[in-house]
Amino acid sequence: MVPPAKSTPGASPANKPRRHGLAIATLPRASFAGRFASTQDVAFHRHGGIELVLVTAGACRIEVAGETLEGEVGTVFVLPEDVEHNQVNVGGLTRTSYLVFHSTPLGFSSRPRTIPVGADERCLSWLEDLCRLLESPEPVPDAVAAGLLLAVLERLNQLEHRLGVSRDLPAPLARAVRYVERRQLDALRAQDIARSAGVSVSHLTALFRERFACGPLKYQQGLRLQLARKLLGNSYLTVSEVAQACGFSSANYFIRIFRGHHGLSPAKWRHAPAAARKPETTW
Repeated sequence: MVPPAKSTPGASPANKPRRHGLAIATLPRASFAGRFASTQDVAFHRHGGIELVLVTAGACRIEVAGETLEGEVGTVFVLPEDVEHNQVNVGGLTRTSYLVFHSTPLGFSSRPRTIPVGADERCLSWLEDLCRLLESPEPVPDAVAAGLLLAVLERLNQLEHRLGVSRDLPAPLARAVRYVERRQLDALRAQDIARSAGVSVSHLTALFRERFACGPLKYQQGLRLQLARKLLGNSYLTVSEVAQACGFSSANYFIRIFRGHHGLSPAKWRHAPAAARKPETTW
């Protein structure tokens, strides 16, 4: 057992123990994790922490706090601390990965709900990595588990926010936005996007202009520029490599579009102080 840290002059204001340079007390704390695979239901039980349950095969429903939540593959259940819940498997074998943790105020709500993460690579891989880490017989540094758990919670927050925004959009526009976001590097035509949304080009353009003040192809261009700003922070990449990675047909075209949007060429923007950069567009 590690003895409590002694108070020393110049210590942090709260004199919190620090390990590997991180204030562990400020991060969420993973308790345990595991995997479930059975055709049998799970009786009512409770945990001394918030539980995340990811469905990896089959489907199930969970009764918690007077609600019945349903989920299939790619669904994450959020179950509050010290609240009884069960698990009823639907249609045979169900597989899940589960994680119990204690949260600090991070803006992650513990209210019972489901979050559809689908095939989101980041969320799925980080959650599975965390489960494997906690199942390992080798000791796990607190900072490692806490950092990975924080990444999972922040990604769930991001996906849930995106879902909320999508729900506020007209159904055809929501379909079009998802289509463009999945294919932002492709050479799309307005007809392709309209077809994915099930509406005419003129109707789709009107929907985009009403919500985003631009047409669907300009929206795609904005996503590419957002990626470009991120990649320009990597000094190992040339401007031409950034242009190619963001789906622009040529470096010259990328430079022209970037300068028109930001008032600076990509090279000058890369080295400019933050105060000199034009504010980024947010939809």
